[in-house]
Amino acid sequence: MLKGEEKVVTKGVKGARTAVYDITRSDGKVTARKLVSEDVTRKPVTQVVEVGTKKKPASSGGSSSGNVGDADVDSLNWAALAECESGGNPNAVNPAGPYYGLYQFSASTWRSVGGTGIPTDFGEAEQTLRAKKLYQRTGPSSWPVCGKRL
Repeated sequence: MLKGEEKVVTKGVKGARTAVYDITRSDGKVTARKLVSEDVTRKPVTQVVEVGTKKKPASSGGSSSGNVGDADVDSLNWAALAECESGGNPNAVNPAGPYYGLYQFSASTWRSVGGTGIPTDFGEAEQTLRAKKLYQRTGPSSWPVCGKRL
């Protein structure tokens, strides 16, 4: 595959467990908590993604697509965009959209750049990778208020 292309080989699934705790309270406040038993109700599955490393062929002449190159995208200030959008919190959720994660993706936009689930299911690196893909497609317009910080 060419650089920048990805293919999900195995979709990741979050695991789940049921836990029973013995809780001790004093004056209504929890003072001790001891795990009594736990049961894995769903085993987690690690997501496997194939990532292309083959160099893209050189273009013949100017690009009419308006896409931004990989080097240009990597040199942008992603930390400033994340700080503006979510306060730098990869688990941020804005119920107004709803919007999720560092770059406040909607679920449909996240899926449009190859994401599965929702952004808060993934760490900063994955969220930034998807934001870069979105930027290559739309430029800073996906972040109308904070895009100028890139």
